[in-house]
Amino acid sequence: MKKNSGFTLLEVALVTVILGIVAGLTFLKFMNTTAQDQLQKAANNLYIEIRGLRPLCFKYDEAVMVTFDDNNSKLEIYIDQNDDEKIQAAELYKEYVLPSPVIIGSCETDPDTWVYGEKPKKGLTNEWQDMLTVLPDARGEYAHGGVYINVPSLKTVTYFIGITTSMQSIELFKWTGSSWIKL
Repeated sequence: MKKNSGFTLLEVALVTVILGIVAGLTFLKFMNTTAQDQLQKAANNLYIEIRGLRPLCFKYDEAVMVTFDDNNSKLEIYIDQNDDEKIQAAELYKEYVLPSPVIIGSCETDPDTWVYGEKPKKGLTNEWQDMLTVLPDARGEYAHGGVYINVPSLKTVTYFIGITTSMQSIELFKWTGSSWIKL
């Protein structure tokens, strides 16, 4: 009868390699989930910030202007106190910075259609390329356009915040790799 003295070095090495692969895959899945959570939270927060511009416009009875900085993933909100429709440092009301690795102003996906029935463009769309303006008229009218929010490593998840032309309201959409979903 043969005496069993334990595991061989080959068996221990094989089990270690398998555990390493499983741990690596689990870590990658965790990082992907974390990035998706950060992206969703950042998109929701940015959506709330932009929806809050209309009440801010009515509160101060001045135009509210927003510039997007896609290099630093931030937006700056200005209140046009002197009615010159120009951004001035003294009129800065608030700055909002997106958490890393979330970026604004790009679209890494290539969907067939997007929320307005066109193929998405890279970067900010329409008037938002220069600045988003909310006018202090009776409706608090938004300038037409939109902004993409994504994480470059997540190729199938992109958010879009844009103005619906007919209702003059801000809407939030999510690209899931095959279609846009209104949130």
